[in-house]
Amino acid sequence: MKIIDCHVHPRPSVDYAGEFERFIRHMRNHGIGAAVASDLGDGWKAYPDAETVSQANARLQKMCGKYSGEVFYLVYINPQLENWREELLRHENSACGVKLWISLRSMSDKSDLANSVKVIQAAAERNLPVLIHCFEQTGGAAAGSVGIDEMIYFAQKVPASTLIAAHSNGNWRKLIDKADRVPENIFFDVSGCYPERTMVRRLVDRFGSERILYGSDAPGRGFASQLYKVFSAGLAEFELNNILYENSRRIFHLPDLQYVPAKKLPRYPLPANNEDNFCFAGKSVYWDHTVSAGELSALGAKHSVTKLYAASLSAIKSKDFYTANLRWLQETLPYKNIQPLAVVDLPDKEQTLRQLKNLSGFAGVWVSPYLHNWRLGDRSFEWFWLECLDQQIKVWINCALSDDRFRHENLQTSVVLNDEIMAFAGFAPPNKYVLQGTANLADLSVKLPEYFNLEYSRLSDGEYSAEEFFSGKTTCGCAGRLCRGSEYPFREFDEVDTVLNGDI
Repeated sequence: MKIIDCHVHPRPSVDYAGEFERFIRHMRNHGIGAAVASDLGDGWKAYPDAETVSQANARLQKMCGKYSGEVFYLVYINPQLENWREELLRHENSACGVKLWISLRSMSDKSDLANSVKVIQAAAERNLPVLIHCFEQTGGAAAGSVGIDEMIYFAQKVPASTLIAAHSNGNWRKLIDKADRVPENIFFDVSGCYPERTMVRRLVDRFGSERILYGSDAPGRGFASQLYKVFSAGLAEFELNNILYENSRRIFHLPDLQYVPAKKLPRYPLPANNEDNFCFAGKSVYWDHTVSAGELSALGAKHSVTKLYAASLSAIKSKDFYTANLRWLQETLPYKNIQPLAVVDLPDKEQTLRQLKNLSGFAGVWVSPYLHNWRLGDRSFEWFWLECLDQQIKVWINCALSDDRFRHENLQTSVVLNDEIMAFAGFAPPNKYVLQGTANLADLSVKLPEYFNLEYSRLSDGEYSAEEFFSGKTTCGCAGRLCRGSEYPFREFDEVDTVLNGDI
């Protein structure tokens, strides 16, 4: 199937040509026939000056000339610059569209979108589509950016325009909630977001495949993980063709492309994948991914996973997590491949100690400084770690779950950074620990004591993440401390391994 990636950002670097060559090689390896790129300038400043914008567009234009027919570009515009029209005119005959990032609002009055409307009007007059960073996130977006409400405003002010809401509003659930208000001249790319299960299917069901475009946001995100969101959505062939190819070809006025077959991708030296150290079942008001223990067990069996170390979503935010854990234990009894984990919340010392004394049937305990808002490096919780060592209780430590940027508005979280993990490692007794959802695995893998294991799901998310980890002189020898994690039901069960095994 032909593929156009409508949203990429080759990294600015000292060796821009070399970086671009690497990017193109990865693109070809994944069978992507063409990409629509934008360059946001050195430093990715929210409100870049005229020289930064001009240099970014000029160097990208040059690279598109070198890779003619494979890379097309959007002219990047800062609407708040006095010379934005000159920059647009300079590229109107070579660019396939316009890119607006997070300088859409006036610097002096954030409610003022007048200059952005002028840019959109000028683009419409030239039959150029406008791809706009549309990103609603919990806790507030970047000062100059917009969400779906502003996209609706732009579409109504300039009805002749063709607008693409990049990232499907970030929080795509809010986009779907407002679908009845969204004009038909707004399209949506699925780039850059966490590869969440059901996202693409639900967007297609609400808007139709004719309005959805495949984009990756590579190399910040991986080609494969973002493709997997589309391929795993259960779409008909014509819907896949629309999303992966036809919509971008039509909207950006691109020539018909030749089919580019994907090449055999590297298979990284992953550990045996018959265990899953990052999965859940149950139901919670904070997430709409609800699966039963039976469904989880069946997926594990389908993929030859013999041990599913799973916590209950229902127990995670329960005030009575002890009782919720007991219910979870009972639910898992018929399913021998599920190894139930007991959720504990360390600030609730009384319940936690009660749970530690009643772990018969559980494979270990699951803690989340991320979801329960305590610091992993807080030494006031040493009693817990010592108790686990004394009883030889294995501990799964959750550092992130799903995409924190789009969490439920009533869910307060505390992001666990690597320096906090290292602070904990400095006093943690030598027990068995599994870290879930950690980023920057290369750094952690060479610094943490050998009794820390690292669940590897985040290696599948960035285009170069796995390549750089396994090619590193120091990290390649640490692969033995990696362990499988699916992050199901937030991701598709086999997404991580499919990407890292080079099967997409």
